[in-house]
Parts: sequence; C-alpha cells; structure tokens
Amino acid sequence: VTGAVELEAEGDTAFIAELPMVAEVRPRENGTMEITLVADGNPQDLLQALTGRVKVQRFEVKRPNLREIFVQLVRGHHA
Repeated sequence: VTGAVELEAEGDTAFIAELPMVAEVRPRENGTMEITLVADGNPQDLLQALTGRVKVQRFEVKRPNLREIFVQLVRGHHA
C-alpha cells in the first residue's frame, strides 16, 4: 500500500513529478498538492529531495484509510 504526502511549498515544484519516489502529483484548489509515493517510496527521501529546491511550508504524511487500502487490494487481485 502506497502512502501520500500533502505538500505546500513556494518555488518551482514542476520537478517533483520526476522524482523516483513519486508516482503521481495532484494539485489541490487550496494551493497544496497531494503526492502519491511509489510502493517502496519513503516520505523522508521526498523531503530530502525538496530541501534546497523549494521552501517547504507544510509537509504532512498521509496514511491510507481503510477504503483506499481495500481499493488497492481489489485492483491488485483483478490486474
């Protein structure tokens, strides 16, 4: 089960989608973005990659809820 990070940062964030630990980047209406990590992605590696490139305002590790875990498990069985 992959994790996600909610990020608010100042600066050019376009490079984030190209980082090896990032599966998907979804901008939010409130100016933040939700970053889905790859299966073995580590939020600490993401934070380290951001350091020095953008000014991090907020970095929150989001754990998947039961519904998200269920959906991922069902997708895995039908793949």
